[in-house]
Amino acid sequence: MHYKKRAKLLYVPSNFNVVTWMMGRGYSLRKINSHQDKFRHFVHSVATQAVLFENEKGWSYISSEILDELYYNHRKWVIDELISGGVVEKNNSYKAGERCIGYRITPAYQTKLLGETIFSEVFAANLERKQKLASKITAKGILVRNLRLMRIHHDAAHEYLEIKFSNSQKLLKVLHDLFGNSETLYQRYNEYLAKSGENESFYSLANEEKFGRAMVKLPDVNGKKDVYLYLSNYLNSKFNKDYLAVESIRYKEFRASVSDVNNRLDTNITNLSKVLRGCLHTTQKDQQCLFNVDIKNSQPFLLCIILIEQFKGRYMPEDVKEYIQLTSSGKLYDSIMAHFRVPASQRNVFKKKLFATVFYCKAKYTAQTKEGKYFIKMFPSVARVISELKKPLPGMTKEEAANAYKQLPIRMQRIESHMVLKVIAPKLEKAGIFFQTVHDSFICYRKDALLVKDIVVASFQEEHSLTPSVDVEELVEPIADAKTEYEINKYLSYNFNI
Repeated sequence: MHYKKRAKLLYVPSNFNVVTWMMGRGYSLRKINSHQDKFRHFVHSVATQAVLFENEKGWSYISSEILDELYYNHRKWVIDELISGGVVEKNNSYKAGERCIGYRITPAYQTKLLGETIFSEVFAANLERKQKLASKITAKGILVRNLRLMRIHHDAAHEYLEIKFSNSQKLLKVLHDLFGNSETLYQRYNEYLAKSGENESFYSLANEEKFGRAMVKLPDVNGKKDVYLYLSNYLNSKFNKDYLAVESIRYKEFRASVSDVNNRLDTNITNLSKVLRGCLHTTQKDQQCLFNVDIKNSQPFLLCIILIEQFKGRYMPEDVKEYIQLTSSGKLYDSIMAHFRVPASQRNVFKKKLFATVFYCKAKYTAQTKEGKYFIKMFPSVARVISELKKPLPGMTKEEAANAYKQLPIRMQRIESHMVLKVIAPKLEKAGIFFQTVHDSFICYRKDALLVKDIVVASFQEEHSLTPSVDVEELVEPIADAKTEYEINKYLSYNFNI
């Protein structure tokens, strides 16, 4: 039996119809048929790279050599046309032998991505050949073999994403109508999520530090910043990341590579939002129920390993001992949330905020936030160690020194990678367990979940004399509650005195 090969898809902004766009620029039907895939592919490359690699400024760096092989002598013409047509913009970052020119989608086309079929079979065949030569599977071993067995209930995942995205854009629009186009939109959006507790039905916005940086760099339009457009495009990018992650698993376009920076294994599964893991299943029909085995307070807990090294052979302050006890028992977040009276429904939001204000930011920013100030008060010795580990090292360039604060999270991630990939994973493989890692957690079948937990705990005890608290939970499909603008307005009027 012969099966029809799946048509190759390219993902472009939903408001970019390449045929209509080329017709508007005066091209003949013959030229449109000959070249539409080149335009479509370049826009796809720029849009998807920006999403997958999460470049904060939105730039994608694409090799001219790869494009020349696909476009032949039309590369410059394709790019120049897209730039003059207002679809793509470029920077001047080119450095011979170091960095390509950066491209990004213009704000007008930063919309939801949509999969489109390649028009020319010849172009599709050439693209597939190039992609096979440049394999996205650079890692090896049991995790890669298991990755190829992963599948996703894509209809359920896409339905959830569409509702979540629609809710988020509706909320932003209602707030814009009420409060105008200002930074108040950001504050009110976050307040709505905090009060409603409906975090699974809406996308969250960037943390305060990232939003602040964006506002400084956001250009003025007629003397004002278009905050509404920035936030709308931010929500588009969040949706697009989830959408592409689902599509890649749906079509078995697997990726697996180990980062040179933090030694983490990055795959299609690690790119998938935590809530969407409930849509995962495997090719083994008799083993459909998947569980997640997760170290509680994992990143703060990994700092304990560094703290023990720092105080080895000398007196360990009481606040360090308390920090180790709280993170080992998985109660650090609960303790700080109790102080700020943060409800349990806001745990994930607060967790991200604590990361952004203590572990993953510059030390001076920590001292400026209420969460950071409280952390310094409660754990002064821990805070000093964190501050020291973020300082620039001798011999660093100016650019390296400016990013020196990233040394701490990278060091913690390297510890995590060593434990997960070098210590725990071999034990799970030896025990004959099917598993996938998601950085600091493990996806496995129900029948193996408790054994995985035992192996994780025993490994940390053996390697570092620390006992982590480990959660075991079933992965279930997410449900988003669709909202109307009327319902959002009604909630705002009751809870915000509008």
